[in-house]
Amino acid sequence: AGITQKDIAAVYEAMLEAKEKGLIRFIGFTNHRLAVAEEAVLSGLYDTLQFPFSYLASEKEEALVKLCAEHDVGFIAMQPLCGGVVDNIPLAFGFLQQYENVVPIWGVQTTEQMEQILYFNEHPPVIDEQFNKDVEKVRNFFN
Repeated sequence: AGITQKDIAAVYEAMLEAKEKGLIRFIGFTNHRLAVAEEAVLSGLYDTLQFPFSYLASEKEEALVKLCAEHDVGFIAMQPLCGGVVDNIPLAFGFLQQYENVVPIWGVQTTEQMEQILYFNEHPPVIDEQFNKDVEKVRNFFN
């Protein structure tokens, strides 16, 4: 018969109860569709949103990150390396660091990628005019 709205409500109620008892600290929502993600943020029901986000993101996706910040919803960036399409770790890392409410799930595929991410965590890339030009150049290539 499938999952009903009543089933979804029961699961959410169980999560709220677990949060009230201190068994969990946050309730999060994961999605790949922009409109659904926006609706979840605006609902006030969730503490975090997990959504694909990288320096290849559109203005609409960047607006989603800002919407989360405005509504005190943490943003978990999934696929910041776009499944291996993005290989410029300094640009990827620096881009995400511009957003205080974004925490990436890197999904590294090599030891070298992990070493670069750890390096830039200690030595963040400089976000300057050249950095922004480099991001725009890559974005234009993919869009």
